[in-house]
Amino acid sequence: MSCVSDSAMPWISFDATTSATVPWRNGGGTTCELLTLAAADGGNGDVPAGDGAFDARVSLATIAQPGPFSAFPGIDRQITLIDGPGVQLTAENGAFDHRLEQALVPFAFDGGTALDATWAKDSAGSGTAARVLNVMTRRGRCEATVQIVTTSHTAREATPLSNRTVVLRIVARGAWRVANSRDDGAIATWTFGQGAYLDSLQTDALQPDSRPPDSSLADASSRDAGAFDDLCFTPLTPDAALIAVRITFLAAP
Repeated sequence: MSCVSDSAMPWISFDATTSATVPWRNGGGTTCELLTLAAADGGNGDVPAGDGAFDARVSLATIAQPGPFSAFPGIDRQITLIDGPGVQLTAENGAFDHRLEQALVPFAFDGGTALDATWAKDSAGSGTAARVLNVMTRRGRCEATVQIVTTSHTAREATPLSNRTVVLRIVARGAWRVANSRDDGAIATWTFGQGAYLDSLQTDALQPDSRPPDSSLADASSRDAGAFDDLCFTPLTPDAALIAVRITFLAAP
């Protein structure tokens, strides 16, 4: 990961296509973690041992074959199909039987529900796999919104924020031009799996004398300490789509 901006509040970029992936214990797929916010109180006793204690987690997963999903008691979960065959999500307690086959439509459910994933009828094919974005938040601690963006927009936050807020953008389809609102030039062109996140706790993380020495994205002298650098997104292809995630903490961390 790297800083998209050298301001006092940087966007941290990532590339899921080149990041490490972790195989599922049941062998049914892999997961690439994009963002994990550790539990501020040191742990969530409801989270199964070995899965870590977190307040929020955003990951890109590849479902390679049918099988059970891990349960996360006390966690709210949202899953968004990006591409690949449809997946039938069946709760063992009968709470829902959801056909996840329409791409870029988030589905929210109780992460503590034990469920099985099978290929939706007429969706499976030889050598196919489904790619999904998972957003998980610790109930009572924080909450998340997941939106799909297909038009030009600027990612910004008002300051100061009363509670900790984390915003994330990841390319789901097509190509996007990404520019810093304080500069005229493009920062980069992003394609699938590339993105960035911004955490309001980093307001004072970078002081003027701690900016990256090789930064060439903007004139540091023009920046105000503690200011946000807005990122401007412009679609470059007709199918371009971003997934925008906003995590808001319900109390001061």
